Amino acid sequence: MQDNSRSVRLRIPYRLHLGFYRYKDLPYLFGSTGIAVKEPYIIMKVSRTEGKLHNKNPY
Repeated sequence: MQDNSRSVRLRIPYRLHLGFYRYKDLPYLFGSTGIAVKEPYIIMKVSRTEGKLHNKNPY
């Protein structure tokens, strides 16, 4: 059995999506542009598990 006590807590900012654009000078066809905003944000805790998914999201 592995130690599951280690976890990582992430603070993830929201991203305002501004659309898809094609840049002719680059080797790929499409890219997207967006802006990360400081607030609101999501806090997510990630840890190892033994094959079970636990979602404690209140929404």
